[in-house]
Amino acid sequence: MLRCLLIVFCLNISAQSVTEYYDAAQKQPKSTTSFSNGTPNGLHTEYSIDGSVLVSGWFKQGDMDSTWTHFYTNGTAKSIESYKNGFLNGPSTYYYKNKTIAQTTNHSKGVAEGEWKLFYENGSPQATEYYVKGKKQGEWTNYYKTGGPQSKYTYSNDILNGPYQEWHAGPNTNKIKCTGMFSFGQKKQARGLRFIQAGCFYKRDTTKTALGIWTNFMPFQIKKLSVPAAEALPHTMITAI
Repeated sequence: MLRCLLIVFCLNISAQSVTEYYDAAQKQPKSTTSFSNGTPNGLHTEYSIDGSVLVSGWFKQGDMDSTWTHFYTNGTAKSIESYKNGFLNGPSTYYYKNKTIAQTTNHSKGVAEGEWKLFYENGSPQATEYYVKGKKQGEWTNYYKTGGPQSKYTYSNDILNGPYQEWHAGPNTNKIKCTGMFSFGQKKQARGLRFIQAGCFYKRDTTKTALGIWTNFMPFQIKKLSVPAAEALPHTMITAI
């Protein structure tokens, strides 16, 4: 009997829950945390001053682990994150107050990995990104709120490297504004393109930057020509370094 009582006594000392309060009267809890041998281990919950849950997650031997959820004050989820050994690990999802998804991410041991997506509050896509070991890789695409593409760039180890395209907004959505090429380590040239829509030609607007020459095509009205547009406006060379 004495042995059994001793075991229960030890368990009560090693495993306990600690509560912090907003007020001296200890009527408004701020957080509760499970401890084991003086180390956070188990459920952790944080509250707003009105008593609603703001954060709920788990500790494992002092490190954030498993699923951690943050809430808006209205009770809807703000974010659901995955942790392992104190690091973001696996998929995480972030939300707007209207419960639509704002962003989805993925991590491996705290480092960005794989596909990330961002969304507008109306649910339409805002951007698609890719990471490999924390570095930008492959095609990164941005979208207008109306749903049409805005830009597409290519990355290699965090560096712009490869073709890119940009599109017009508004009534010109889905009409290409400019196109070109990034290449680091060697100089390359890519032939620019001219685009026509609804009798509207595009004039050249060239800007020199540290990365090379960027050429945009801005719409403007011109009188009818007796020659095809492709001949009326010669191609522009875009040089990227």
